[in-house]
Amino acid sequence: MLAEVRAMSARLRIQIPEHLLPMERGEKYDDPICEALEDAGVGYVDGGGTKLSNDGVIEYCYVDVEAEDVNGSTEVIRRLLASVGAPSGSTIAILRR
Repeated sequence: MLAEVRAMSARLRIQIPEHLLPMERGEKYDDPICEALEDAGVGYVDGGGTKLSNDGVIEYCYVDVEAEDVNGSTEVIRRLLASVGAPSGSTIAILRR
């Protein structure tokens, strides 16, 4: 049973092609995602950041998630991204299992 649970857990990265400063990202994405994941009991936000181009322009922002249940976390994240109007092209990737 423990092996099954570990196989279902992973670190996820949500990449959002939106030009947000860190505080804006936190308010729009980090905090609501963390609350939704914890309420569902499937994971939690473990960081985030902003990718800058060589000339200092924001390319995208991202949120990192420790998913205790990959399928459950992905479903919660997809619903939340849709509800807050995340732009088309937002992705969820598995960084590690």
